[in-house]
Amino acid sequence: MKKLAIPFVLAFLFFSCGTQSSKQKSEESQAVVLTVDELLANADQLVNQEVVVKGTVSHVCRNGGERCFLMGSSDDLTIRVEAGAPIGAFKQEQMGNEIQITGILKEVPIDESYLAEQEAALEQGTEADPHHALSNHGSGKVDTTLTAEEHGEVKKQQLEEMKAQVKASEKGYVPVYFIEGISQQEVVTEVK
Repeated sequence: MKKLAIPFVLAFLFFSCGTQSSKQKSEESQAVVLTVDELLANADQLVNQEVVVKGTVSHVCRNGGERCFLMGSSDDLTIRVEAGAPIGAFKQEQMGNEIQITGILKEVPIDESYLAEQEAALEQGTEADPHHALSNHGSGKVDTTLTAEEHGEVKKQQLEEMKAQVKASEKGYVPVYFIEGISQQEVVTEVK
């Protein structure tokens, strides 16, 4: 009887461990994939949580592909994704492609002091937007045809618009969201 019990226990342990890892894999693959629109609509409730979002790459930063912007249903609905170490870099070839990002949703509160720092930097002829939050507020696209003076005027206009938004905000700040990327994958659409 003891000789039969040992193989039975070993078989039970083997199958139960296999079932658990399959269950974990199943839960990972069943993560809710949000559109950019859905993510932004619920962003305040998802800050500092892992999210999975799918969108079209509207811009990839030319300086090493450190970040990209995913577009939702319109140019006004975008979210910045920081590549970080897990992803490495985004590629210019990804522009226009649909990708799925898994990452941690972060919030940058744009308040009066943040805007004052930006104004001071602009007056000194430098840019000090460590979170790229102001360039995030919109399509994320940078017009490379602008002169330095025109670029400065665009930044001033952005600052004035953000000041008005902060002033009108009940929270005393305007939240700007971005994703610290953990992984990415191309979304393959099936051709029927």
